[in-house]
Amino acid sequence: MTRVTWNGTAGTDGPWAEPCAARPLIGRERESALLHGLLSRHRLVTVTGPVGVGKSLLAVTALRARSRVTATALLLVRVPELAAFGSGAPWPGVPAPAAGGGRTAAQRLVAAVLAVLGGEAELDAAGEIGAALDAFTEAVSEPEHREPVLLLDDVDAVQAGALRLVALLLRRCPVLRVVVTARRPLGLGDERVLRLAPLPVRSGLGAPAVRLLLEHARTVRPGLVLDAAASAALVEICTALDGLPLALTHAARQLDSLEPVELAERLRERGRLGLGDPAADLPRHRTLRRALGTVEAQCDPRDRIVWSRVGMFAGSFTEESAAALCAGGGVDAEQVPACLVRLVAAGVLVPLGDPAGVRTARFGMSRLAAEFARERLAEAGGTTAAWDRLARHVVRIAATAGSLWDCGAQAQAVELVQDERPNLLAVLRRPAATPEQADALLPAVLDLWFWWVRHDPDEGRRLLGALLARCSGAEALVHRAQWLAVWLGARVEVGTVGLDPLGAAWAAALLADDRAGVGRIAFVQALAAWRDGDPEAAVRLLREAVELVPGYAPGGPSAATVLAVLALVEAEHAPRRARRSAWRAITWAGGSGDGWSCRLARHALALLDAHAGRPGPAARRARRMLAVQRPDLPTPPGTAALRRLAEAVAAQNVGVREGEGVEPSAASRSRRAGRVDARDAVPLPPPPGRPAAVRSEVCGALRDVAEERVGLRPAEQGRIGGAQRASRRN
Repeated sequence: MTRVTWNGTAGTDGPWAEPCAARPLIGRERESALLHGLLSRHRLVTVTGPVGVGKSLLAVTALRARSRVTATALLLVRVPELAAFGSGAPWPGVPAPAAGGGRTAAQRLVAAVLAVLGGEAELDAAGEIGAALDAFTEAVSEPEHREPVLLLDDVDAVQAGALRLVALLLRRCPVLRVVVTARRPLGLGDERVLRLAPLPVRSGLGAPAVRLLLEHARTVRPGLVLDAAASAALVEICTALDGLPLALTHAARQLDSLEPVELAERLRERGRLGLGDPAADLPRHRTLRRALGTVEAQCDPRDRIVWSRVGMFAGSFTEESAAALCAGGGVDAEQVPACLVRLVAAGVLVPLGDPAGVRTARFGMSRLAAEFARERLAEAGGTTAAWDRLARHVVRIAATAGSLWDCGAQAQAVELVQDERPNLLAVLRRPAATPEQADALLPAVLDLWFWWVRHDPDEGRRLLGALLARCSGAEALVHRAQWLAVWLGARVEVGTVGLDPLGAAWAAALLADDRAGVGRIAFVQALAAWRDGDPEAAVRLLREAVELVPGYAPGGPSAATVLAVLALVEAEHAPRRARRSAWRAITWAGGSGDGWSCRLARHALALLDAHAGRPGPAARRARRMLAVQRPDLPTPPGTAALRRLAEAVAAQNVGVREGEGVEPSAASRSRRAGRVDARDAVPLPPPPGRPAAVRSEVCGALRDVAEERVGLRPAEQGRIGGAQRASRRN
């Protein structure tokens, strides 16, 4: 017969209370089954996770269900609020405080455990508990207590005392099993840890997080009706709250007076920390700010400082990045790694990826924890200094990525930018307060030219336009930025860089004897000429660029890239010269590890094979290029066209040897599959009161190398002006 023992005096002698009332679990079926499995095989299981993730609810619900099925005794003990404790003396073996004969926190924990069975906790002045533990062991070993399970709920405030108590109980009570809920494991040898994560959000209305929010919302508002906007708002709310069950229950309380769309808007405008429920079981759970404040109160002072500073990161970060941002003001750089480890143990940070893998370990933080950190940093007056440190760090990361690209480690450069992209954009999008700040950030945008051109031209265009409008006009940077801005199609401020961006950049590069700059301006002009349907001018300008750009010049497209684009332009009207240019590009790029140029050149060779009626070799080249792509990196330009070419050949069952089984219709279909014509540019309308010639801008972007031609941005572009071409020829 099941016997669940609970003595109410343990809830009234001090702030002890029974753990939270059992409620239906939503989205925790797998974790509940795992807890049952672990408890059936091991004597000590600790349920860990960040604050508000639902550790207590899972443990209580799962253990009560197990007790009903297996007829075992269940003993429930909750640790009181942190405010109920003093500093607490180490335990056991340390005398209780002399004043008033009070007990330490750990001793009170022992008293509560003993009180569960209705016994008196007789602790003498020396704090000896051996006799009391013997009485507890004798009580739980009685036949009526079949396989007793002790739940120590929420022991973070007395972790050290709980560790010693659990070790003694397991050693003295062979029949006893213990379940502990805490933000971090106890660290005992036989301990098994069940880590809880927030509920998933990504599957829309069927996601566990959304179902939990909807379940609680309909408890306080039974007539809640969902339309398309309300459903989308619920998903947005769950995403903003990271799927954290405590935050979702607080948000549901707000839906008794707010519509889902209104609540989502309020979270965007006012933040998340103010959400709360005055009727929450625990005082510290009545607002999210107070719940996170309880976690902060249990952290080391250095850990609090590091927490407040790493909250400035908009995305994940490395240990090195954290040290660069957090060093100073009472924290040394060599102390940061240990602080990160403790914050991970406290559930504040989340390690990402495989800690033992070859890639550098990264750390993430929930939106709630980051918002709390930024609030604390602002209260301490450290926000401005943290932004300055983060900006300097972002400039260093961009320079590192640019160096990796120029040295041939292009996959590593793209991987670095992909990992750091949220942090890069958070700094680069922030409006520069002074021209000096714009001058400091402009090199970061220029060093990342390869990312903007290949993966995000719209963002690069916006960032360049904003910084060029604000910078003080340092010539070396501004004139380098001009040809990149034109390549990306950026709308350049007239008062900053002149009426003729490429003309001004060309003159400055010529006066500075910058051969690479002059050659890259010719390269951008060639792209514009090609876009405008003038392949002869494009070929002439590209051949000039090949002669001007040094082989390993950093900070822009290499000579091998120019040769590869030349092969693409020549592919239709001069196939022999195109093939020769492509092989020159491959030979040149192979020595420097320039994978992008190799890919462009091999794409040109595949197109030449397709145009010549040899779809078999073209498809083989396409498949080889697709096979070497890394799935964990952004899809490089050119992938879609190569895939279409390979699929078209496969669909026609073309022979793998050159010319084998090729019909003219199949060859023509293969050629069409591997190419997409470049789109015509759309001229920008002139601004009011200014002639069209003033606003004539050279625009375009190498958007999709997958196509037969280099695709250029169709929107917000003007055609290359005759005056600009004339200035280039002169």
